[in-house]
Amino acid sequence: MNVLITSAGRRVSLLESFRCAAAALGGSTQSAVYAVDLDPSLSAACQVADGHAAVPRASDPDYVGCLLDLCKRWAVDVVVPTIDTELVPLAEVRPLFAEHGITIAVSSPQVCRTFNSKRSTAAFFARNGLPAPALVDDLERAEFPLFAKLDDSSRSVGAGRVDSFEAAVALRTRHPNYVFQSLLEGIEYTVDAFVDRRGELLGIVPRRRLEVRDGEVSKALATKDPTIIAAIRRLCACTEGAYGVLTIQVFVGPDGALSFIEVNPRFGGGYPLTMHAGADFAAYLLRDVRGETQRYDESWHDGTMMLRYDAEVIVRGHRL
Repeated sequence: MNVLITSAGRRVSLLESFRCAAAALGGSTQSAVYAVDLDPSLSAACQVADGHAAVPRASDPDYVGCLLDLCKRWAVDVVVPTIDTELVPLAEVRPLFAEHGITIAVSSPQVCRTFNSKRSTAAFFARNGLPAPALVDDLERAEFPLFAKLDDSSRSVGAGRVDSFEAAVALRTRHPNYVFQSLLEGIEYTVDAFVDRRGELLGIVPRRRLEVRDGEVSKALATKDPTIIAAIRRLCACTEGAYGVLTIQVFVGPDGALSFIEVNPRFGGGYPLTMHAGADFAAYLLRDVRGETQRYDESWHDGTMMLRYDAEVIVRGHRL
């Protein structure tokens, strides 16, 4: 099983998880994990991959053709997207890649479009009766503080608390696509869920966020919370066309009430904790691509903690 990770950046842990999974499934057959990025020479994951190449941005008309050519050259079986902006373009060309025996681990275009926008995500929650903070459009009558975020942002870029009408108007003046929601108090969890090709849920791992650094979790605790797990089951049952990993953010208030915040249909930055807790979604994906039937598994280790630190990839003789 040869794997290609797109927008690899610094996702060394994700790359290594696929390397281990592919090696375990391949037996005596040699597998490889490749990586692409805008500038592979400055990507840690690309430097430790079995091969790497530069590709245009996902919005570039040449992106799909370039990626497909690389997949053919490297005999890639599975493509793993990692950032929001490439999900819809890659979801739309899944049939094209499938013609060449290549699986793109991405949900349907409709699922990707829905969760790419904070507004359409809020509408999805409301339509399916899933608890979530309401959008606030009438700022003059709003009760502050509110929480503001860009409609199409990721990694919490531009997100934050807004304490007054004047501050909200200033934000929207600078960026008309800001959306505002009720400000939630409580404990934030990111939940990893895996859905197979049949639409069956195979795993759910809630991760309590203890500390966030630059929009990505740096300290977290895997927690078998039955209320959260039941809520994620309900959400996944409503998400027709989901495939692979869903990374779901929820808040649990002081009264124990749960609210959904957003869904990212891709591997998230905190996935290494899920893997080390014992839910190997990389292996789930490769087995699914091979056509194996798997069952829901909740045998991962409750109370597994992740404490991240900086590490280095050293490249000799580099020329900028």
